[in-house]
Amino acid sequence: MKTVLIVDPGYAISGIGSMISTQGFLALVIPEARTALSTVRNGIPVDLIITELLLPDMEGMEFLQAIRKSAPELPVVVVTSDRSIESYLRAMSLSIFDYLHKPVRSAELYRSAQYATNPAGPGSLSFQSVPDR
Repeated sequence: MKTVLIVDPGYAISGIGSMISTQGFLALVIPEARTALSTVRNGIPVDLIITELLLPDMEGMEFLQAIRKSAPELPVVVVTSDRSIESYLRAMSLSIFDYLHKPVRSAELYRSAQYATNPAGPGSLSFQSVPDR
């Protein structure tokens, strides 16, 4: 089972966390960026980070930069309420895997998580039917 670290101050427990859990991932939900960063730095095994950019304790881009320094190969998916082109471009320049907008659909999130955590590449994936919410 793949472990997904979800960094989101409010939406994760009722939204993203439950979406990911129902698709066979283990969701580790942490609402603060600094705690999530400590988790990664302390070597707790994580296969994917899903994060909001609008965080209460750290600027989103600062968090992404810190993750890149600590775990350069760890895939990161941004799921955010921030719809600015500037944040999209800045996040993509930090080599994130995907950038999705809230409210995110289950199927979209699942596909992104599957691609991000599958080292064999997209050709080896078999998707189960996921209802679009």
